[in-house]
Amino acid sequence: MSTSRNVALIAALVLAVFAALQAGAQPAGAASSPQMHFDSKMKVESVCLTVTNPSLGQSTLYGQRFTDGAVSALTPAIVLVHGIASSTANWDFSPTWSVARGLAAKGYVVFSYDRLGYAKSSYYDHPGGGYTLTTSAHRDELHDIVGEVKSGAYSTTTGSDCSGPQQPSTMQNRLVVIIG
Repeated sequence: MSTSRNVALIAALVLAVFAALQAGAQPAGAASSPQMHFDSKMKVESVCLTVTNPSLGQSTLYGQRFTDGAVSALTPAIVLVHGIASSTANWDFSPTWSVARGLAAKGYVVFSYDRLGYAKSSYYDHPGGGYTLTTSAHRDELHDIVGEVKSGAYSTTTGSDCSGPQQPSTMQNRLVVIIG
């Protein structure tokens, strides 16, 4: 077989494979995007958590509580902690793509919150500001949050942040797991 014939045969095979792959490819866009589906019992509420800040004052953190159906004090809770360049929104991108809703659908009460100085939580504008928000300070905040989730000593709000009217929570959770 001649070299030019081999090159032509290989080129034809490559084109045939490429055409076959393109024929089976799905168009990009919303139709091919992955989606999660949740039932009508899924409930997302805004919560306000009080923590002790590094200057030993009180600060309010915004968060969300996700439930799916009936829950009790025996229902395990999960507290989701975001990273350094994110917020509670990272755990709940949309109603059809959400880590928080996915965990709630499996029977957990799920909390996510904006750490002090992030997104909808209080900004820490005291001397030293963000430099005093050390790993130790964030650990202390998380300890406060876990205590509030266990005791139910936080509030809920109908607003999109903690500046509106608040009502005391009626939910406690004895077992709390932290993911972050």
